[in-house]
Amino acid sequence: MASVPQWTQDQGIAYESVRESFNDVIGICMARIYAKEEKAAPNPDRLAFLRLRVGQFHDLRHALSVTDDASVAEIQRDLSAIILADLT
Repeated sequence: MASVPQWTQDQGIAYESVRESFNDVIGICMARIYAKEEKAAPNPDRLAFLRLRVGQFHDLRHALSVTDDASVAEIQRDLSAIILADLT
């Protein structure tokens, strides 16, 4: 007896795309943290903010569900703006 898929192929693709985007953003944040820590006088507020964002992105990625179409679509729509606002 064949099992019934719990999600569609399109849902799976969108979900994996968003997860990969989170992985990229977390990597960018970690690289920025490392670069700032290497400065002679790193800005502690900026470092704290970047660390906070890493935790938030990690939590969002972990909480995301492949069947939560609304959240996946919202993240796909808004993540670029968040990156530009937070990481530039």
